[in-house]
Amino acid sequence: APASTEEGGEEDPPPVAILGNLPYNVGTHLLLKWIRCIRSRAGIFARPVPLVLTFQAEVADRIVANVGTKAFSRLSVMTQHCATVKRCFNIAPSAFVPAPNVNSTVLRIDPLPQPLTDVPIDVLEFVVRECFLLKRKVIGKAAAGVFGVHSKELLKAAGISPQQRAEQVELHQWCALAEAFVAHRSAVLLESKDKR
Repeated sequence: APASTEEGGEEDPPPVAILGNLPYNVGTHLLLKWIRCIRSRAGIFARPVPLVLTFQAEVADRIVANVGTKAFSRLSVMTQHCATVKRCFNIAPSAFVPAPNVNSTVLRIDPLPQPLTDVPIDVLEFVVRECFLLKRKVIGKAAAGVFGVHSKELLKAAGISPQQRAEQVELHQWCALAEAFVAHRSAVLLESKDKR
């Protein structure tokens, strides 16, 4: 049970950090799970909890990537919309026994006081994932496969040009696109109820 102060209240829980040398095959899965916890403020994530994690270098590059670079990806958006990410240092294969065939990178991930959007994380992940599936295509084509005939309307609401590619879309625009999708879906539901 939490310790009590002299005034009879509960003390703040002690500072917590998550440190991990993650297995390469589950690193992405664990990161996305923790991102969900950060967004929901579940458990120890009720307060900001820094994460210092080791990833395969290629995965780390995608997490820290800036908008407009080839490495910018779904992982970049999902992590950076609710946390700051800093590359700490690289680790050569020779540091491990047995030595892997790839380089590793240590990242520090610090949750933001507030995420860039309040849209449900499942919705944001859906929108980002589906649009990045056709990363080599302009986002207008990718969005058409996700939003159908309403794709141009939703892209315009988010300030995104249909000629942009997914890696060129800014973080705030991804958030705005997910918000526009939620608003559109709510409007459709209300309209269908009115017709009953």
